Amino acid sequence: MANGVKANVTKKAIEGSLRKLLLEKPLDEITVKDLVEDCGIARQTFYYHFQDIYAVVEWRFQNVTQELLEQTENMGRKEAIELLIKMMRENKSLLINTYRAFDRAYIERYLSRWIKPHLSRIVREQAKNYRIEPGAVEFIEDIYVFILVNVLLNWVDRGMVSGMVERLDYFYILLEHGMDDAMRHFSR
Repeated sequence: MANGVKANVTKKAIEGSLRKLLLEKPLDEITVKDLVEDCGIARQTFYYHFQDIYAVVEWRFQNVTQELLEQTENMGRKEAIELLIKMMRENKSLLINTYRAFDRAYIERYLSRWIKPHLSRIVREQAKNYRIEPGAVEFIEDIYVFILVNVLLNWVDRGMVSGMVERLDYFYILLEHGMDDAMRHFSR
């Protein structure tokens, strides 16, 4: 097995152990000792691949973001966001136990990296109907990304209780009608 493939297998095994442990307890209660014991690797092996547990989470976030971007590349906006909600629900314990250990700004940046390409595509397509400066288009993109990310994070803050589908419906209404109105006002 090539070194790169072996390293990736080891990283995935460590990440799998972390996911398993996150089903039982919050991230800030999991130690490297817990991970290496569960994974069956030496402590030095862990540190060869990751600086700390947070680096494992970051590596997983990067992989999930890439997977989501690939899966949703040709989806409509509603389908893409609904897939994100479905994935969040399926991983509720993992998400909540991870979320509580991180600064909210870190999670905002992660979600924004995934959401922005989708919303940018929508905003830029709509902007073709108007004479609007690129800076105004980018501002509108940023506003909608901010709104959606904060709707999602507020949902997680509340323990991911029901009601998200209705909130997304409100967001789609705002996206459909509010964006046109904003673009009319920003048009030259």
